[in-house]
Amino acid sequence: MKKLTLFSDSKRLDILNLLEKKPRKFVELKKLLGIESNLLAYNLKILVREKLIKKKDNYFALTGGTKCIMPYIHKSNDASQIPLPCVAVIIRKKEKGKDKILIRTKTTEPGIGRKIFVGGKIHLGEDLFEACKRHVKEKVDIEVKDFKLVCINNYVFKEQSTLSHFVVFFITAKPKTDKKPRDAKYYSKRGINGKLFPDNRFILKNMLDNKKVRVIKTFYDADKDEFSLVNKS
Repeated sequence: MKKLTLFSDSKRLDILNLLEKKPRKFVELKKLLGIESNLLAYNLKILVREKLIKKKDNYFALTGGTKCIMPYIHKSNDASQIPLPCVAVIIRKKEKGKDKILIRTKTTEPGIGRKIFVGGKIHLGEDLFEACKRHVKEKVDIEVKDFKLVCINNYVFKEQSTLSHFVVFFITAKPKTDKKPRDAKYYSKRGINGKLFPDNRFILKNMLDNKKVRVIKTFYDADKDEFSLVNKS
């Protein structure tokens, strides 16, 4: 979330926490925070500019949008505690009568260098299928259609005692045209070269042709290279 980068200065967090309880005047904020007027004015100006707070009749208050994201703001100093929603697009097409899956190589951590479906983070307020279209266009430069949600995975990733939590929506799709994808290749299910992400491998083997949406929880210990299914429904 872009706005979380605003909170490297703890004073802004303190202001938002105070305004979460009720609207307050400048003088009251100055007294409660114990900071100089010019420093308070500077931080209030930034928060107003970013539409996190508003001023009316000499009172500062949270905007409606900020009220909605306060649970995330409370955890902004420990973003690892916030589950990250993502889409993984399983792009399928027939080649000489055989089912092929589009696979790319991950270029960022975690898991740089591994094979993976096309996908990534969902933006704030973004529709699932719009996120699919955006990531496919940005990463492999093709357009897709016929979306179908097949699985939702609560995926917990552990590396060197650090936990990351991703909520991944696995969605199948078809290419709109025969345009060659950029930096990606179509493989048969059993012919993927390179190390595929463990949750992607599990979905490919077990969830690809679900008749109904399945909800699962999986865990991957990167240090031991061990993947496990915790539960499913």
